[in-house]
Amino acid sequence: MNRRDFCGTCAAVAGGFVLSRHSLDVRKGIYPRLKEEPFGFGIYPNIRSGFKGVYREDAATIEEWARNPYISGTQLNFLWGELEPEEGRFRWDMIEEGLEVWARHGKKCWLEIPTAGRWARPGQHPTPPWAYEKGVPKIETAGTGSYPVFWNELYLELWGNFVRKLAKRYDGDPRLDHISTAGYSNGTEPRLSSKEDYLLMDQWIAAGFDGFGPEGVYYTQAIKPIMEYFAEAFKKTPISQTYIDKNEFKNAMYSLAGELGFILTSNGMGTNSMNPDSRQKWRDMKRQYGVTVGYHEWGPSGRNLAGYNEFGKVPLMYAYRNILGSDDDAAIKPFSRVSYVPFSKRIPEVETEAEWMAALEWAWKHLERG
Repeated sequence: MNRRDFCGTCAAVAGGFVLSRHSLDVRKGIYPRLKEEPFGFGIYPNIRSGFKGVYREDAATIEEWARNPYISGTQLNFLWGELEPEEGRFRWDMIEEGLEVWARHGKKCWLEIPTAGRWARPGQHPTPPWAYEKGVPKIETAGTGSYPVFWNELYLELWGNFVRKLAKRYDGDPRLDHISTAGYSNGTEPRLSSKEDYLLMDQWIAAGFDGFGPEGVYYTQAIKPIMEYFAEAFKKTPISQTYIDKNEFKNAMYSLAGELGFILTSNGMGTNSMNPDSRQKWRDMKRQYGVTVGYHEWGPSGRNLAGYNEFGKVPLMYAYRNILGSDDDAAIKPFSRVSYVPFSKRIPEVETEAEWMAALEWAWKHLERG
């Protein structure tokens, strides 16, 4: 195991364990089931939303899922403003709390840390207020959310500083499977401000936005440098880039992700993507860009499929088999395989406990390793 100094001034208490900050070697005693190398594949529940500021499930459910042999870990989503509420003061204890239960069961997590969001609640700050007070320009929304100008030099400096501090703390931590890039949109998808684009476009243009082209300011002075910040900071922990299939810069971004050795993931697994065309798209991306691919979350359609049954929902096995491909199709196997799929709670109306567990086991065994 690579050693590094945590440089903390005190111990953090997590789940009854006192975590020394002197060396990662202490993890061997605290988490004997935790493997040093990343898994590189898995079924991951979406457990914590920074925009909601809470865990989506209670502690007993999280513990149960952490024990499940076919669930590899979890997604932990925090906001920059949560983790650095004052410049230079970091709330690493929040991350420690989220990692602890999974690490005890030999499971790994991935981190997402957005800096903006149209879902932000009143009083919530994806980008911390002190950054705006220092002069980072802000795009105001009609609701409670706000956006920093992602290509502003001061913003990039401050966000880059945070990414480096995060890496100093967690790069190579065996509790992490990977970390997602972020800091260029209202989440981890590089779409500027999502559905609010048409409402905010006058502000974005006034701030310098000149379109979604590969030579535009948004890609060249926000997305690209932020991807490079993560690559420079995280030398040991794998990094994922959330793909988007709509903007003109997508091919440039995919190529850069391949050059940097990133994982390429989608936030949109659902019935709309459970088809041969989707499998062909993943196969093409893996071949063209040399990346590991997968899904992080369920899309809006989720397991919904009108007319499938009286409930309009598909069993989990249907979803997993249709996205991973058929073992009987030599043209698909193994190239259609993805490495990551999202977790779904059991839907009692469409599957028994045994059928739901069988779907998790099947997907876990058929995911592409790495």
